[in-house]
Amino acid sequence: MHADIPREELSGRPVARLDEGPTCLTLAQDADHRGTLTSIESLALLDSMVRVPSHIVFKAYPAETVVLNLETGLYFGLNSTAGEMLDTLERSRSVREAAQALAAVHAEDDVTPGKVQADLLGLCEGLIERGLLSVVHTDGGR
Repeated sequence: MHADIPREELSGRPVARLDEGPTCLTLAQDADHRGTLTSIESLALLDSMVRVPSHIVFKAYPAETVVLNLETGLYFGLNSTAGEMLDTLERSRSVREAAQALAAVHAEDDVTPGKVQADLLGLCEGLIERGLLSVVHTDGGR
Protein backbone atom coordinates (compact mmCIF):
# COMPACT_ATOMS: atom_id res chain seq x y z
CA MET A 1 0.00 0.00 0.00
CA HIS A 2 1.33 3.40 -0.85
CA ALA A 3 1.90 5.87 1.93
CA ASP A 4 1.79 9.61 1.75
CA ILE A 5 4.61 10.08 4.21
CA PRO A 6 6.57 13.27 3.77
CA ARG A 7 10.24 12.41 3.54
CA GLU A 8 11.15 14.74 6.38
CA GLU A 9 8.89 12.77 8.77
CA LEU A 10 11.06 9.71 8.19
CA SER A 11 14.28 11.35 9.29
CA GLY A 12 15.84 10.12 12.50
CA ARG A 13 14.63 6.53 12.08
CA PRO A 14 17.07 3.66 11.53
CA VAL A 15 17.55 2.99 7.85
CA ALA A 16 18.73 0.00 5.88
CA ARG A 17 19.76 0.33 2.26
CA LEU A 18 18.31 -2.19 -0.16
CA ASP A 19 20.34 -1.11 -3.15
CA GLU A 20 23.59 -3.03 -3.09
CA GLY A 21 24.82 -5.56 -5.61
CA PRO A 22 25.70 -5.65 -9.28
CA THR A 23 22.27 -4.53 -10.47
CA CYS A 24 21.45 -2.43 -7.40
CA LEU A 25 18.47 -4.66 -6.76
CA THR A 26 19.78 -7.21 -4.31
CA LEU A 27 19.72 -6.64 -0.58
CA ALA A 28 22.75 -6.32 1.62
CA GLN A 29 23.68 -9.58 3.31
CA ASP A 30 23.39 -9.73 7.07
CA ALA A 31 24.07 -12.37 9.72
CA ASP A 32 20.74 -14.15 9.25
CA HIS A 33 20.73 -14.02 5.45
CA ARG A 34 19.93 -17.57 4.36
CA GLY A 35 21.30 -17.32 0.84
CA THR A 36 19.69 -17.69 -2.54
CA LEU A 37 16.52 -19.55 -3.34
CA THR A 38 16.80 -23.07 -4.67
CA SER A 39 15.51 -23.65 -8.18
CA ILE A 40 12.40 -25.37 -6.79
CA GLU A 41 11.69 -22.44 -4.45
CA SER A 42 12.24 -20.02 -7.32
CA LEU A 43 9.75 -21.86 -9.51
CA ALA A 44 7.17 -21.85 -6.70
CA LEU A 45 7.74 -18.15 -6.04
CA LEU A 46 7.42 -17.31 -9.74
CA ASP A 47 3.88 -18.67 -9.76
CA SER A 48 2.94 -17.04 -6.45
CA MET A 49 1.18 -13.79 -5.78
CA VAL A 50 3.10 -11.50 -3.43
CA ARG A 51 1.85 -8.42 -1.61
CA VAL A 52 3.13 -5.82 0.80
CA PRO A 53 1.70 -6.66 4.26
CA SER A 54 -0.73 -4.20 5.88
CA HIS A 55 1.86 -3.03 8.45
CA ILE A 56 4.22 -1.98 5.63
CA VAL A 57 3.76 1.22 3.63
CA PHE A 58 5.82 2.57 0.77
CA LYS A 59 6.17 5.84 -1.07
CA ALA A 60 7.94 6.39 -4.38
CA TYR A 61 10.19 9.41 -4.84
CA PRO A 62 12.06 10.27 -8.05
CA ALA A 63 15.34 8.66 -6.98
CA GLU A 64 14.11 5.97 -4.59
CA THR A 65 11.18 4.27 -2.92
CA VAL A 66 10.96 4.38 0.87
CA VAL A 67 9.47 1.31 2.55
CA LEU A 68 8.38 1.77 6.19
CA ASN A 69 7.58 -0.99 8.67
CA LEU A 70 4.95 0.57 10.94
CA GLU A 71 5.48 -2.11 13.60
CA THR A 72 9.23 -1.60 14.03
CA GLY A 73 9.70 1.95 12.79
CA LEU A 74 12.46 0.78 10.45
CA TYR A 75 12.49 2.11 6.95
CA PHE A 76 14.30 0.90 3.89
CA GLY A 77 15.35 2.62 0.69
CA LEU A 78 14.98 0.96 -2.69
CA ASN A 79 16.54 2.42 -5.80
CA SER A 80 14.16 3.52 -8.55
CA THR A 81 14.41 0.20 -10.41
CA ALA A 82 13.58 -1.85 -7.31
CA GLY A 83 10.77 0.60 -6.54
CA GLU A 84 9.32 0.05 -10.01
CA MET A 85 9.56 -3.69 -9.44
CA LEU A 86 7.74 -3.44 -6.10
CA ASP A 87 4.97 -1.38 -7.65
CA THR A 88 4.61 -3.88 -10.50
CA LEU A 89 4.49 -6.80 -8.05
CA GLU A 90 1.63 -5.10 -6.21
CA ARG A 91 -0.38 -4.89 -9.45
CA SER A 92 0.37 -8.41 -10.74
CA ARG A 93 -1.26 -11.78 -10.14
CA SER A 94 2.12 -13.52 -9.88
CA VAL A 95 5.83 -12.82 -9.76
CA ARG A 96 6.09 -14.34 -13.24
CA GLU A 97 3.44 -11.92 -14.57
CA ALA A 98 5.33 -9.00 -13.00
CA ALA A 99 8.59 -10.17 -14.60
CA GLN A 100 6.91 -10.40 -18.00
CA ALA A 101 5.39 -6.93 -17.62
CA LEU A 102 8.73 -5.41 -16.60
CA ALA A 103 10.57 -7.17 -19.43
CA ALA A 104 8.03 -5.79 -21.92
CA VAL A 105 8.37 -2.25 -20.58
CA HIS A 106 12.18 -2.44 -20.72
CA ALA A 107 12.52 -4.44 -23.96
CA GLU A 108 14.34 -1.55 -25.64
CA ASP A 109 16.79 -1.24 -22.72
CA ASP A 110 18.71 -4.36 -23.83
CA VAL A 111 17.66 -6.27 -20.71
CA THR A 112 16.79 -9.92 -21.23
CA PRO A 113 13.60 -11.38 -19.74
CA GLY A 114 15.77 -13.89 -17.87
CA LYS A 115 17.74 -11.09 -16.22
CA VAL A 116 14.55 -9.28 -15.23
CA GLN A 117 13.16 -12.49 -13.75
CA ALA A 118 16.37 -13.25 -11.82
CA ASP A 119 16.59 -9.70 -10.45
CA LEU A 120 12.91 -9.73 -9.48
CA LEU A 121 13.29 -13.06 -7.68
CA GLY A 122 16.32 -11.69 -5.81
CA LEU A 123 14.37 -8.61 -4.75
CA CYS A 124 11.41 -10.73 -3.65
CA GLU A 125 13.65 -13.02 -1.61
CA GLY A 126 15.24 -10.11 0.25
CA LEU A 127 11.94 -8.37 0.90
CA ILE A 128 10.29 -11.59 2.10
CA GLU A 129 13.23 -12.31 4.45
CA ARG A 130 12.76 -8.90 6.03
CA GLY A 131 8.98 -9.18 6.32
CA LEU A 132 8.39 -6.44 3.75
CA LEU A 133 6.65 -8.73 1.27
CA SER A 134 4.42 -11.77 1.82
CA VAL A 135 3.38 -14.66 -0.37
CA VAL A 136 -0.40 -14.69 -0.74
CA HIS A 137 -1.89 -18.17 -0.59
CA THR A 138 -4.89 -18.33 -2.88
CA ASP A 139 -5.68 -22.00 -2.21
CA GLY A 140 -7.36 -21.46 1.15
CA GLY A 141 -4.05 -21.48 3.06
CA ARG A 142 -3.14 -25.12 2.27
